[in-house]
Amino acid sequence: TRMTRQAPKALQLAALLEQHQEEIATTWAEMAHDLPGTRYAKHSVAEIHSWLSRGVTAAIESLSTGSFAATEAHLRDISLTRLQMGFDISEVTEGLLLIREATLPVLQRARQAGATELDGALPALDTYLRFAVARFGHLYAEAMEKELRASEERFRTVADFTYDWEYWVNPDGDYVYMSPSCERITGYRSEEFRQDPKLLETIIHPDDRAIVAKHLREEPIEG
Repeated sequence: TRMTRQAPKALQLAALLEQHQEEIATTWAEMAHDLPGTRYAKHSVAEIHSWLSRGVTAAIESLSTGSFAATEAHLRDISLTRLQMGFDISEVTEGLLLIREATLPVLQRARQAGATELDGALPALDTYLRFAVARFGHLYAEAMEKELRASEERFRTVADFTYDWEYWVNPDGDYVYMSPSCERITGYRSEEFRQDPKLLETIIHPDDRAIVAKHLREEPIEG
């Protein structure tokens, strides 16, 4: 679902961000690169700058129009791409929040120059960031679920067409998945194994049954 709440409409702040977009994006990228213990450090400042410059553009449009549409599209994109790059949600959230620190020097200079119309700029930016970060968390969770489904689908596709007999067992010992090759190898369909978790032990040759049963009991099942 799309974010329905309106973004704060702050034309003066949007104009300031647009006027100093390059400076803000550069400062933001340098700050993100220097975040300790994050994956940002593995990328160049120039690469991070290209990511975050789009973030500034999205903020400018949302603050100009009072609509989160541009920010929504940007966050939806980075939620998937950062996940695929191995970023943790906390890392990206921390990086997103740095736009505030990157904008502060620009705001301070403008106010010192007498731009009194920017008195409400920081609260507007804070409001924008609260909604943006909350929305990112939701979209990141959606992206994780989507990636998990895609991963399972890829495995199933391979397993369904492989010649080997593949199966998944959950921590309770129940079959979650059984590849179709089981019928060719054992004579029993996958549904029969799922209906009877003990079927595998039952059809093993009596001379080997104790060894296999011991293995199945002792083999750790994680996840």
